[in-house]
Amino acid sequence: MQVKDVFLFLLGEAHTVVMATADERDRPVTCAADVMDCDETGLYFLTARGKNFYSRLKRGGYVSLTGIKGDSTMTRAAASVSGEVREESAETLKRLPDKNPYMYEIYPTEKSRSALAAFKLYKGRCEWFDLSKKPIERFDMAFGGGETSGGYFVTDKCRACGKSPKSARKTAWTSAKKPSSGKTTVCAAATARRSALTARWKGEIYESDGETRLSHQLSSGGKPRIQKRRRS
Repeated sequence: MQVKDVFLFLLGEAHTVVMATADERDRPVTCAADVMDCDETGLYFLTARGKNFYSRLKRGGYVSLTGIKGDSTMTRAAASVSGEVREESAETLKRLPDKNPYMYEIYPTEKSRSALAAFKLYKGRCEWFDLSKKPIERFDMAFGGGETSGGYFVTDKCRACGKSPKSARKTAWTSAKKPSSGKTTVCAAATARRSALTARWKGEIYESDGETRLSHQLSSGGKPRIQKRRRS
């Protein structure tokens, strides 16, 4: 799974997504909008200049969106993208309705289309979560200079005993946040680390203030590696 695969899913599979922006009091406001196009550098969408959505985009310059596909919870896949947006040129504005002909039904005249504005989500991070896969498939990626959110957190009590079952990735997260016992947290954390390696992931361990942070990024191939370094 790469960033462009998430973009293509949002464009072709989901298409209509829920977008969140902040109002003048920094309260979240959502609306539905269509993803009109994408390339390797970002997502493109349209709105009208007279809408509150346009005002929020111009004022905040940031949007978060989610698109979902599937008939039920356990068959659904979801992609979320959050990041910075900017208004695009008139050339981009003309191209997007041509790629989405139904827009000519919504805005049939040249005059009505003159109120439209094209935006690009060009920098941020995207998440992929697929409940139809076993084990559950999840990726966290950045694009355009954005940053990912990190990964699992476990305590310094981990002894890497390796006695936890295969469900350790999920358990490690919940146990690290709300440990019910030292044994549960220790075993789950150790197995999450080992499971990340066997699943051909590349991990990085950071040690700081008695906590270990295990963040996962998809390996480009070859054998999984663990790198240790001290956080400054």
